[in-house]
Amino acid sequence: MNRKRDYISVLSVIACLAVVMMHVNKCWMVFSTEPYWISGIIIEGICNCAVPLFFMISGATLIDYHQRYNTATFFKKRFLKTVVPFVVWSLFAMIYCIYTGQVTDYRVSRLLLGMINVEYANLYWFFIPLFMAYLTIPVLAAIQDKKKVFGYMILAGTVVEFLLPFLSMVKGVPYNDYVRLPMFSGWILYLVVGYYISHFDLPVAARWVIYGLGLMGVLLLVVGTIRTSYALGWVYAGYKGFINFPVLLYASAVFLAFKQLSGSKVEKLFVILTKPFVGATFGVYLLHRFVLEIVYRFIPVDTTSLSYRIFGSVGIFVVSALIVKVMQKIPVIKRIVP
Repeated sequence: MNRKRDYISVLSVIACLAVVMMHVNKCWMVFSTEPYWISGIIIEGICNCAVPLFFMISGATLIDYHQRYNTATFFKKRFLKTVVPFVVWSLFAMIYCIYTGQVTDYRVSRLLLGMINVEYANLYWFFIPLFMAYLTIPVLAAIQDKKKVFGYMILAGTVVEFLLPFLSMVKGVPYNDYVRLPMFSGWILYLVVGYYISHFDLPVAARWVIYGLGLMGVLLLVVGTIRTSYALGWVYAGYKGFINFPVLLYASAVFLAFKQLSGSKVEKLFVILTKPFVGATFGVYLLHRFVLEIVYRFIPVDTTSLSYRIFGSVGIFVVSALIVKVMQKIPVIKRIVP
């Protein structure tokens, strides 16, 4: 791995593990006064930065694509790496749903619509905003003074697209949907934040402000959710959601922290621990749902068990990664786990 980009590879593996853990840790979704519910909210809150981190990584690594190849090549690479696997794995999910009786309408038009709307594997929802982000990247790449323009985008987008809707939600005030900046919308802003943090050095004071805000963000995700849910008697999701102010603060702080660890002994340890899984994370994302289904069908597990939710998540991640590594050695098959 390139020394200057080690933290990107490390973050990719950690974010992928966090995604697996979120899918294993589903017990928080139904409110309970039992201890497992609190631990579920804590795990969910800590892992909530995973998807935004993937978008930040995409921004950090792809916006300058023109330094390596032209736009046609960019789209060809994105098509082979994401569109082809999305179609193939969605087909697998559709066949599985038909086999298990979850789908009974076999009309071709209905089956295709189900694939497009990610009905057969709802965890693939991630692909749709990702495809939209890819279509936006050539526009971002064409911006000349990225430091000034991206800085403005981050400031304006954070206030208008994240902070104001969040404050409106907290205060219970209806939000005027005309107060929007479509160019700076949530997923696009994550691309820009990832690029900015990775390419420009921030003053020490600015870094500490981001860390402080990041801590506030994760506390809102965890403590805020627990306190409000207990008061209401049901799971309050106002602090959650990937396009939400607390998550933006938290994910930005995590991304910055790993960049600042670059070259340190801590980073070297992370590199050693994550190196076996580098290059398999996208495949794990595609595959782990099927591994999880097998576990639930054939292995009796207590889904509220903290041990299962932590160590089981790691086990599912590792098994999925091993399967991906094997598939990547098989001609043709390797195309669907790039």
